[in-house]
Amino acid sequence: MEPRRSLEDILRIFLVFLLSSRGVASVELIPYLGVHPGQRYENVSSESQELSLGMCTINCVMQKPIPCYAFNYRETDRSCQLILNRMSRLVDANGYWSYVQWLCLREYPTIENAKVSFEGWNGKYPAPARGIVKFRCEHPKGFSDGALLHTAECAPLNPDSWCISFRKEAVQCEKVHIYPECRLTESGKEYVGKVSVTESGRKCLKWRDYPYGTEDEYPGGPHLNFSSSDPSGTPIINLEFEGWFLNRDSWSHHNYCRNPFWGDRPWCFVSTPNITWEYCNIPMCTDTVPPECKVTQQGGEYMGRKDVTILGYPCLPWRMEEYRYFIIRAFPDFDRIDAHHNFCRNPWMQKFNTPYFTGVNMAPWCFIDVGNRIRPAYCDIPFCNKRVEDEGDRTGVYPECRLSEKGKEYVGSQNETETGKACLSWDLNPYGVPWDFFPRGEKHFTKYFHPRNRLPGDKVGHNHCRNPGVFRERPWCFVSDIDTKWEYCDIPLPRPKFDYSHPALQ
Repeated sequence: MEPRRSLEDILRIFLVFLLSSRGVASVELIPYLGVHPGQRYENVSSESQELSLGMCTINCVMQKPIPCYAFNYRETDRSCQLILNRMSRLVDANGYWSYVQWLCLREYPTIENAKVSFEGWNGKYPAPARGIVKFRCEHPKGFSDGALLHTAECAPLNPDSWCISFRKEAVQCEKVHIYPECRLTESGKEYVGKVSVTESGRKCLKWRDYPYGTEDEYPGGPHLNFSSSDPSGTPIINLEFEGWFLNRDSWSHHNYCRNPFWGDRPWCFVSTPNITWEYCNIPMCTDTVPPECKVTQQGGEYMGRKDVTILGYPCLPWRMEEYRYFIIRAFPDFDRIDAHHNFCRNPWMQKFNTPYFTGVNMAPWCFIDVGNRIRPAYCDIPFCNKRVEDEGDRTGVYPECRLSEKGKEYVGSQNETETGKACLSWDLNPYGVPWDFFPRGEKHFTKYFHPRNRLPGDKVGHNHCRNPGVFRERPWCFVSDIDTKWEYCDIPLPRPKFDYSHPALQ
């Protein structure tokens, strides 16, 4: 026998019940409404058989300490299913009726790529009646229907229903692509993002592994047998090959899509019987104006328009007759180098008889004229701030956090790695000069950690995580494990609303 489809099934069910046998003096007035005939909620927490709808309701109300937000009831077999989860979905179920409080257990409708904020609740389910979700499209084009704002409201008169200002699937918001995870130019030579699969889904191979050799396939340069001490363990066998990469080092690009040589756009090597390489699907940036910051220490990818040095000297044009030995391919914007291009870049070109790692410039630079003498000078290019999507990643308070992606300004007291290994004292220098210190040599390493040159707060013999050197991605330290030698540390980013004008970043 089906439950009565009368006003009782759609009005509130008020409970005032004295259960002296269970030690309960009274039961709070809690309204439940019968909704969604022929459907039931998923995520059932418990199921029992109750004599009536009223007893199932009482069973739901009496749940402690976890409240019961909804329940399913079927009169034919007296099935009573309680929903203790904060969020659920509806599924078809013959004979069932679902009952719910004045709230929304079901997920609100979404608009892909739209930024979401909340009014009247914090975004955690269940949503209260009149709780509002606001959608804004950060793309310059805005929503496809021209609206500036869309909303979804937990309906106040219809439990577990959302009133929305848009038609599902009819309103779009284009994704905002932000550098470095996109291309600023068609060729994408400046791309230093972390996509490592091709447009067909094949996994990219590591560049430093030279998967298809170097001598015949790549133009120019002898087949040299240089060795290196970088973590890849793969010898650098062709300096010409390395010279095609931003910062002139293939190892630091791992197996990410890149565009060395003269490809139309970023690509990578793949391991298939008949295909050696494929293009990658790297989108164009929403804003193609190059940012005035760098992603890597050396800044080989920098395409900004700064044209003065740290000391304020104006930069000279790169195409001056005296400097024709600089090869244009070393620029990320090689196709834009005209007679007036004098912006800071890092195009130093390695000569074949120069040992690897000894001629690498630490940062973007340019030529200047000082008293009729032409000399190179560094430019002051800041690091780009990391865009953090998950606010949960922002938990730190400076100085016990890093203010930038690289964390070179970190001066906190963390002294163990992300895997829990204890950090060794920097003064011990247990494994020789780190591979990415420039210029190479014990003298430079000792000078870096000399008390006069230490970061603020660092004492003699300290073992705190730091990020000296060039290529490492974030703070690290030496460990006693001779196989790994060093590991990264888990240093958080600052809490939301951090002031990025902090002196440590200047």
